[in-house]
Amino acid sequence: MKQFLILILILITTRTVMAQSRQDQTQILQKCIELPELQKYFPLEADGNLKPLVINYWHPVPFPTDLTLSQNGKNILFRSMPMESGKYSEAYFLFNKFEILQGSSVVKFEYRYDNLIQPKVIQVALGFIKSGEAWEISTKKVSNQE
Repeated sequence: MKQFLILILILITTRTVMAQSRQDQTQILQKCIELPELQKYFPLEADGNLKPLVINYWHPVPFPTDLTLSQNGKNILFRSMPMESGKYSEAYFLFNKFEILQGSSVVKFEYRYDNLIQPKVIQVALGFIKSGEAWEISTKKVSNQE
């Protein structure tokens, strides 16, 4: 009976930590997508509305695909795209580093856009600090490589 209780305690603790991690992932990813420096490069429909944004969720940093993220009322799409197939997507986020530590986080990603015309890349490096339940950007470096 004692072993069963210990197992239940471990499972509850693990679920709590994983849930917090998913919440942290969602908050941090949302902040990345909302960076003001990227907004003008997001693909638009013919009517001027924003097309759904895409996160390459599998390589090199895997993400759970059921995270709920949105931009201007449109859900963010999670797609697994090998590097060679990325050229068929108009624009997408490719995360190279996504590290969450206790109270801080380091994220590095590329936003690739105009892939169907003339591929361009914006490289972003962000540092985050957790304040209460919210994540705030503490350092930011954005490099546009046209």
